[in-house]
Amino acid sequence: MNRPTDSSVTIDYHLEGHGWSTCWIRNEGGVYEIPITHVFSDPVDDCMGSLLEIMGGKPVDRFNWFSEPNGNQIVLREVPDEAQNIVVGVFGFSADWGDKIGEFDIGEDDPELEFELTKVQLVRMFYFEFKKIFELLKDRDFAEARKEDFPSAEFSSFETAALKYMD
Repeated sequence: MNRPTDSSVTIDYHLEGHGWSTCWIRNEGGVYEIPITHVFSDPVDDCMGSLLEIMGGKPVDRFNWFSEPNGNQIVLREVPDEAQNIVVGVFGFSADWGDKIGEFDIGEDDPELEFELTKVQLVRMFYFEFKKIFELLKDRDFAEARKEDFPSAEFSSFETAALKYMD
């Protein structure tokens, strides 16, 4: 499959407030929008947890971002023989909360979106999106409807690992 490379991919994560976020992934094929609810899990912490696993050498990890009633499973898979690269697959699913969601896999299932980039570039993209939110939460008005939706303590731990990894 001809995947977009890191030069054509950008990620924007917006903490909407009141239990919702939106993540936009842009590439040469257009824009993929992922609406995310915070009701069923902590989507920022879930993403950071997978990135920490990948930074630690795990070759594949995945996490679910729920919407209502559907969601997306994001699969991070190391490229064989190119350990510095990762393929990101975004798979849509239909399920109600509590339903078992199977594990999708790159190369076996049809993703809504798939792209390849270096691991460090993926970490940079998410780190700086989450860092932006962390800094914006210092403003009382911005934080009012959002402070409960961002895992500040977990971000501080992620930040330490990400900065070391990106160095």
